[in-house]
Amino acid sequence: MTINYNLAVSTSKPWTLFKLLLKWRGSIWKAVILELVVWLMFYGILSIIYRTALTHDQQKTFERVVQYCNARLNYIPLNFMLGFFVTAVVNRWTYLYQIIGFIDK
Repeated sequence: MTINYNLAVSTSKPWTLFKLLLKWRGSIWKAVILELVVWLMFYGILSIIYRTALTHDQQKTFERVVQYCNARLNYIPLNFMLGFFVTAVVNRWTYLYQIIGFIDK
């Protein structure tokens, strides 16, 4: 279902964009809220463990593991991974365009 925000935008004030971002119907937040909550919980748990439960030596070991993982991320470039995503999106759009019913047919 498409949500029409033309009326809200036509009488816009400087803060209208922020009000539109916080609306729930048709919101981008619906698409990302679960992943955001999971990521924030995971980050918070790791942060609490790092700051309270680990000794100084364990923190140094953890930092070395993080640096090792960060260095290995450069082996697979971000452009390469985004290429797969863009290909999937373009293929989906092409498929949707092909199945649109035209009046002339």
